[in-house]
Amino acid sequence: MKRNILITGSSHGIGAGCAVAFARDEGANIGITCNRNPAGAEAVAAACEKYGVKTKIYAGDVGNHDHCRAMVEDFVKTFGKIDVLVNNAGGALKMPEGGFEKMPLEYWESQVNLNLNAPAYFSHFAMKNMIEHGIKGSIVNISSVHSQVTWVRRKVLPYTASKAGLNMF
Repeated sequence: MKRNILITGSSHGIGAGCAVAFARDEGANIGITCNRNPAGAEAVAAACEKYGVKTKIYAGDVGNHDHCRAMVEDFVKTFGKIDVLVNNAGGALKMPEGGFEKMPLEYWESQVNLNLNAPAYFSHFAMKNMIEHGIKGSIVNISSVHSQVTWVRRKVLPYTASKAGLNMF
């Protein structure tokens, strides 16, 4: 039986590599999420489909719990169930000029939403579905070495703090 895998942030980089590997090596159906790279998502879907699997692209803001809920619900509606969730979406957005004391709080919130809240939201909705349907699934959270050591020189404290929080989650 084919497994169904939803991978956040899978229009490029690590997420894209995971999507293609799961399609090629496991024959898994793949849900691809993207926010700013629809062309990349289309390319990843095409690369996966070469292995005879089904794919679907989900566009939305992973830091918004309503978008996360909608993506998981549509994924389950499309594929019938969710077996694996890979929380890969994340990144260090360009830090505004100035130090921490000059940083707009909206910047802090955007980083925490992307790197910590999004995995929690997706996990909440996916786990709820897995439990309701008796699926012994897996949830994988992708973090960063910078969760252990802050990137003070690059002034991305919100990124490192949110990835450290993800490790604790």
